[in-house]
Amino acid sequence: MKHMTIPHEKIESLELRYLNIIYNITSQNLKEILDRFYLRIKLYSSWKKQFAESEEVKRLSDLGIGAERVFHTIFAKTTNWLPSSIPVGSNLFYECDDAFINVDIKSVYVENSWDYLGVAEVGERQTSYPMQNTWGATEKFIPQLPCYYEINDNKKICLSYILQIIHIDIDKILEGKHDPNAIALILLAVPNGLLYKKYGEKIIEEPKSYHYEKGKRYRPANFRYAYHNCPWFVELKEKGNEAFRVRIIFNKKYFNKKFETKYKYNKKLKLRMRPENVTKLPLDMVKRNTIVFEKVDAELKLTNYDI
Repeated sequence: MKHMTIPHEKIESLELRYLNIIYNITSQNLKEILDRFYLRIKLYSSWKKQFAESEEVKRLSDLGIGAERVFHTIFAKTTNWLPSSIPVGSNLFYECDDAFINVDIKSVYVENSWDYLGVAEVGERQTSYPMQNTWGATEKFIPQLPCYYEINDNKKICLSYILQIIHIDIDKILEGKHDPNAIALILLAVPNGLLYKKYGEKIIEEPKSYHYEKGKRYRPANFRYAYHNCPWFVELKEKGNEAFRVRIIFNKKYFNKKFETKYKYNKKLKLRMRPENVTKLPLDMVKRNTIVFEKVDAELKLTNYDI
C-alpha cells in the first residue's frame, strides 16, 4: 500500500492533542481509578489461587486486565469516542472525528526495570511504526496497524498510546511496608509509522519477545519504545513548539524508595524511585510534565513536581 502524504506537523499535532486529552482524563479521574485498582487488593484471597494457575500470570502483572476495564469505563464516561470493532488493535481502541486511537495498558512490577526504565513495550498489534532492526531474527518486525484508515472517503490517522503502570506485587503490599497505590502512571505517545524517517531506530530498543519457527527467532513480536532517547515531538519542536511525548503521574509516598530490580539480561540494578530516574529523562523536562499524587484514605491530593 502506497502511503498518502500527510504533513508531519499535522500528525504530531493530533498525537499531542490526544495525548493531552488522555492525560487530563486520567489525572481528573485519578481517585476513581485508584479506588477501582484497590478492589483487587481487598478481594485478593478470592482470586489469588486462580490467577496463579492461569496462563495470564506468565505474561501479565496482577493489574493488567483489571486496569483495562477501569480505563474503558473512564473513557466511556468522559468522551464521545466510539469503540472500534476492528479485531486488530489495542484492547482500548476508539474512533474519533479525526483519528483512530489505540490505548494499550502496560502494567509492570517495579522489580522488572528493563520493562520500564525509559522504555515501554509496544506490541505488533499496537503500532504502525516499522522497526527495521531484526534483533537476530530472520524477518523484520511487521506492525499490524496501518498508519491511517480510509473510511467514507476520509483518511483518518491511526494513533498509538501506551499507559504504563508501575506497581508493587500484592503480597508485598499486604506485608504492610508499601503504599497500595501504583508507583507511577506514565503516558506515552508512540510515533505514527509515517514519522519513521523523522525518528528512525533511535527510539527502538530490543524486543521483549519473538515469534519462533522451528525453535529459532523468526520475527520480533514487539519492541521497546525508548522514548528517553527522543522524548520530543520532533516536527513540532522544529516549528518552535517544544512539546513532549511523555506525561507522568507519580506517587509521593514512593519518592526516594529504593528497590532491587532486574535490568538488561538479568543484571541487578538498585533503583531509587523518582520520576527522572524511572524515565531516564532530564530533571527540568520531567518537572514540566509530572504531577505528584498522594492518597490518604478517601482524599487525593495532586501537586506539581517540586520535591
